[in-house]
Amino acid sequence: MMRGNHVIGMAALAAAVLMAVPCAQAQNLEGRVVEHTLDNGMKLILMRRSAAPVVSAVIRYNVGSVDETKGKTGLAHLYEHLAFRGTRIIGTRDYDLERQIRSRIDSLRTARRDLIHLQEEGAGTKTGTVDEMLSRLEADLEAVVIREELDQIYNINGAVGLNASTTADLTTFVVGLPANRLPLWAVLESDRMAHSVPRDFEVERDVVAREKQSRIEDDPEARLYRTYIETAFSVHPYRRPVPGYEGDLKSIRPKEAKAFYHTYYSPGNAVAAIVGDIDIQGVIALAETTFGRVPPRSLPERSIPAEPPQGEKRTVVLEHDSEPALFLGFHKGSICGADDPVFEVLIEILTGGNNARFHRSLFLDKRMAMDFSSWIGPGDRYPNLFTIAARPIWPHTGEEVEEAIWAELECLTREPVTDKELTRAKNRLAADFLRQLRDNRGMAKALTYYQCVTGDWRYLESRLALIEAIGLAEVQHCAARHFVRQNCTVAILRSTREKEHE
Repeated sequence: MMRGNHVIGMAALAAAVLMAVPCAQAQNLEGRVVEHTLDNGMKLILMRRSAAPVVSAVIRYNVGSVDETKGKTGLAHLYEHLAFRGTRIIGTRDYDLERQIRSRIDSLRTARRDLIHLQEEGAGTKTGTVDEMLSRLEADLEAVVIREELDQIYNINGAVGLNASTTADLTTFVVGLPANRLPLWAVLESDRMAHSVPRDFEVERDVVAREKQSRIEDDPEARLYRTYIETAFSVHPYRRPVPGYEGDLKSIRPKEAKAFYHTYYSPGNAVAAIVGDIDIQGVIALAETTFGRVPPRSLPERSIPAEPPQGEKRTVVLEHDSEPALFLGFHKGSICGADDPVFEVLIEILTGGNNARFHRSLFLDKRMAMDFSSWIGPGDRYPNLFTIAARPIWPHTGEEVEEAIWAELECLTREPVTDKELTRAKNRLAADFLRQLRDNRGMAKALTYYQCVTGDWRYLESRLALIEAIGLAEVQHCAARHFVRQNCTVAILRSTREKEHE
């Protein structure tokens, strides 16, 4: 997850935010949110909102790209895709027969590869007979497998927003349902937790590879961002792309995907939030008879290398026939660090809308750059980066815009921000917070997110209080500690079109 840019008084708004919108009374979440931990370690977070007969259900697994081993990057994202291919009962008419057919197909494919290898050495025979047998078996397999059955079941039962995502820290599955279909969700998701089957492995691996190609490799700015992250982190696995490195993705085998699933898709590694028109005790009983029957599995000890302090500025420049771009970032602590709320305030002061400093100074006044944004990422659980992005306006170069940004940042370290700026930042953050929690899905996602990355969903309640307590001096001191050149990584996308104007 990356947090960043995306009025009324802060105190009044904070009270409104902590309402269970659209419920009319203002109440803190404490007392309205019920926790329950199953014997197998799975945590439930439940909240009743009875305005409409619907529910949102979110399951987050504490696994992301940081948990992959060297040479196996992309496994977390790949298994998120494979998790939709069904289970021993979903996606098949006869699982035992399906396994037999797949085993024979695997054997024939191995034999075919051996024959091709022998042909290349001039000693093999043609693969025609093997190809015919494979074709017949693949037809038999199609008669047994039910494609997209999980999606179909959800859709015919009124599901909306069925989705999943993988980040550096977490893997998330989300769906909205009519309230009376919650038992169906519990059956399907507990089955997926216990008996997922990674069907069509090579197909999904190709899908993931194509996604990576279109979203990163074919997008110069996305490529620049990946280079920026890899430059900023020298040892921490945040440096890895979530879709994985191309060579690693190609080398992953089905048995490795299965081992990853059995390791991390376990009850003790999962947090589920159900928000909506629910009977709390009824949902707990339902969870006990579905998720509660999934056997516990031990988790490996996580050994994530700490990123060493950065001792000097790092700069990387890419050239491409595209519009220029710039990323500039600084190392900071995790979400639980004392300065993290201050950085959220800095996001608003620097790039939060048309009244923010960069827009007023570098776009309106100097016409040097546009499209300013800033965020915290690429994850939250571990120390991360505060990143600033901009697009230079010709004839200004990335290097010129970088120095202009430095001038603004150094001003922050010398002089406190104004009361007006700080109040505006706090109000914008509170308003954004309110929007996030207004619907059931947003609330369920927030509850599970903070439970996973901070260890307690109650951080959701304390966040605004932490931000409200920030003073002018804290903003200045945070900027002075972090906005220094030896803590900085810069990535510049230099347009080859600039040479045409020289």
